[in-house]
Amino acid sequence: MSDQSRRTILYGAAGLFALTAGCLDETDVTGNSAVSNDADGTDDVDPDESELEPAASDASGEDDGLEASDAVSFDRNRPREADATLLTDADRARDWLADRGLDGERYTAFVDETTFDDSVLLGLEATGRSLDYELVLETVTVEDDGDPTLVVEAAVRGESDEESGRLSGQQLIGVGQLVRATFDGEPATDASVTIVDSDGESIQKTLAVDSASESTEATDADDA
Repeated sequence: MSDQSRRTILYGAAGLFALTAGCLDETDVTGNSAVSNDADGTDDVDPDESELEPAASDASGEDDGLEASDAVSFDRNRPREADATLLTDADRARDWLADRGLDGERYTAFVDETTFDDSVLLGLEATGRSLDYELVLETVTVEDDGDPTLVVEAAVRGESDEESGRLSGQQLIGVGQLVRATFDGEPATDASVTIVDSDGESIQKTLAVDSASESTEATDADDA
């Protein structure tokens, strides 16, 4: 083979190798760029999205005197009819817990941390059809037509075994929420409560504290 032919072959091989290497480099860069975008999630994911879920017990934006509200949930082996109790002092709240066997630290601490000068507690109860049911707090607001009234809505939620496709245990249980409403000033002494039970029935209760005694309540149940 002549020197000229040999040089031509070598140059051709070198050019082919460079072209192949260039293609490989381009593929690698593109691949890395795609992986980086997916990992960061900057195109599709809002980093604050998980923090935007509103709490059911958030107060409305209006100046209704309700400063904050929170709650602690519970369930018991013994079912109870849908009911609501307005608790305006620590002793009454502790008695309410004791009557229901709720002696855990999360419940006692919740009462101990409540300042009844500007807060009230509202005990909500209902019956769940199985162990998967719970009482969900939907809204906590205040209506002020002269006398401020705490307005609370809650509903029993859960899935039957047929709906969930699993055996959760067919046992009637008591479900509930202990709600705390804190006001900017004196707390409301009237409450209007709506509880939707596991049968879809709406139970409405109007609660009022007797001015002569903070421990006396007048209640009125209205089955819808």
